[in-house]
Amino acid sequence: TTTTTTVPPTDPGAPIASTTTPLPSVTTAAPAPTTTVPPRRTLTVDVANFATITDIDDANRLLGDRAAPGAFRDNIDGVRIPDVRAAVEVVDANTALLTVTLPTDVGGDSELSGPDSLEFPTPGVYPLRMQLLIDDDLIGTHGTLVERRAGVGEINRPAEPVQFAIVTAAERPPGTGGNGDTAAAQRADDILAAAAQIDPPLLASIPPGMLTAALDGAAGDDITETVADDEFVALSDINLDVSSAVAAGIGDRYTQALERGEDSITAALSRPPTRVVRVVDTALSAPGAQLLRTLGVRYLLMTPNRYDDFVGGERPDTDRFVDVELPDGGTLPILLTDPISQEFAPEQADATLATSTETEWAIRTVAAVILDHRSQGRTVRRSKLIGLDDLAPPDPRLINAFVAMATTTPDIDVVAPTALVGTTDTQRAPGGTPLVLPDVAGPDLTARLATIEATTLNLISTASMLDDGDERLPIWLEQLDVLLSNGVSDAAATAVIEGVAAEASDIRSALTLPDPFTFTLTGRSDNIPLRLTNNSDERLNVMVQLTSAKLTFPENNRIISLRANDSTDIQVPVRARSNGTSPVSIQLLTPVGEPLGDPVSLTARVNSLTGLGQVLTGGLLLMLGAWWFASWRKRRADPEPADATAP
Repeated sequence: TTTTTTVPPTDPGAPIASTTTPLPSVTTAAPAPTTTVPPRRTLTVDVANFATITDIDDANRLLGDRAAPGAFRDNIDGVRIPDVRAAVEVVDANTALLTVTLPTDVGGDSELSGPDSLEFPTPGVYPLRMQLLIDDDLIGTHGTLVERRAGVGEINRPAEPVQFAIVTAAERPPGTGGNGDTAAAQRADDILAAAAQIDPPLLASIPPGMLTAALDGAAGDDITETVADDEFVALSDINLDVSSAVAAGIGDRYTQALERGEDSITAALSRPPTRVVRVVDTALSAPGAQLLRTLGVRYLLMTPNRYDDFVGGERPDTDRFVDVELPDGGTLPILLTDPISQEFAPEQADATLATSTETEWAIRTVAAVILDHRSQGRTVRRSKLIGLDDLAPPDPRLINAFVAMATTTPDIDVVAPTALVGTTDTQRAPGGTPLVLPDVAGPDLTARLATIEATTLNLISTASMLDDGDERLPIWLEQLDVLLSNGVSDAAATAVIEGVAAEASDIRSALTLPDPFTFTLTGRSDNIPLRLTNNSDERLNVMVQLTSAKLTFPENNRIISLRANDSTDIQVPVRARSNGTSPVSIQLLTPVGEPLGDPVSLTARVNSLTGLGQVLTGGLLLMLGAWWFASWRKRRADPEPADATAP
């Protein structure tokens, strides 16, 4: 049989070359009197530890199978384990595992270290060198690090662990249907795939529509269970920039969009998203940040590059919060992703694993965090966000290796990003000057909003002309809502607005009034005949309004239903207030009272006796009757004259 081993390099700092060393096999052939069986060669392991290190750079030549024997200095103790052949487990033709268990002690004046155990006299990080020998031939050297923690009765300084949290994000697509949309959808798929492989919880910022599509397209039916421990950021259902919304005076619209987005994510995941963290990937204004805080955001998360773009100035440390001042005098913390994040980039992970194992890399990385934490003060509550420059998902291989190694030390804790609130210290702003965000950020939607609001009122008014149950209004309003977005250009928004406005205009312009005419009223009350025409292919409802200085209309502002492609005759009751000729204005309006086109002017003639004429006529009749009665009584009272011819 053979086993893969290594031989020592001629240069202590050079990589160790692999070789295959044959090991003798025992056969069962019948012994011959003249045959001598050679003795089995002894397989021995030497283990030694060396003085503690305080700088991770000191370990660069001490780790893995590339460890240089001469790089180990200041030996403390050593143990030889003879004849370990029985402990070798052959995995396959090219791989064998050797596991050894080694006791340790702390030594000291009162208790000497035993010959079969390694002495670790004080707490710290110790280099450990293991060498494999066949007889007296050195065939391989391997280095690692061991952390010795304070024991009972030893000085144990209070320590807060360094917290690590993982974040990833997918930006909203431009909505043009091109490569940007495809790339955004792929990013959402990649995040879910990585979340399913990464052991600790991560925070994912994915717009609701993209998240729903990615969940629907994910392989397997248990994807929501796979990501059950992960956190998802609450986002608006439309691409409405919070800074633009506040500047345009529609913060309530943003709040409504956020609530709709939350409902969408809750329905997709069967649990609500979080508002605690907001990943800032576009410029943010101070009023916008203030609205986010009001809505429940407890800290802003940025990459260092985004911080340079949106805040500027000297960068703060990436392991603690830094406050930004808000217009109302309050503050909102910012936390930057840590430079260690780049270790977890997929391309960097490939390069790392080409020269070392996941475990070797994890040992060095965890040791670096421990040493750095101890040098800067272990009482400071530090947190490090793992997030790549483009917030793509990190490599699951190195994340899981790091987390597995981090569980062996109390100096590191891997938590969900929302858990950093209240457990991470806040630093002073660089230079001592309070940080502020710009007063205005994001695209200016003020002019577009004014047009959208005017068009919305027009559409609502037009929709009142349609029969109950017509679904065009919600479709129109949905098209307009999409325009409150960073991803829609002014030209595209104008085209959509003009399109829906044209549809409404076709409906409104389908109605015609009669041509001007003259009518005569011969009594106090009468009806005006009107013919209204609907030139559209659907029934429309309209309000008819008449106005005149000398006429009143008891049933004014009636809602009339007009048949499609037909004329409808109606009778409008009218009452005359005086005689004479007067103009009458007829106006068509939508049922909610908005005028449709120009009014038509009619002419009214009133010939009936009304008002004062009736009073005067009655008075004259009374006077005539009184005169006649007075004359009659006078004739009765006067004596008849004597007949002059009488005898």
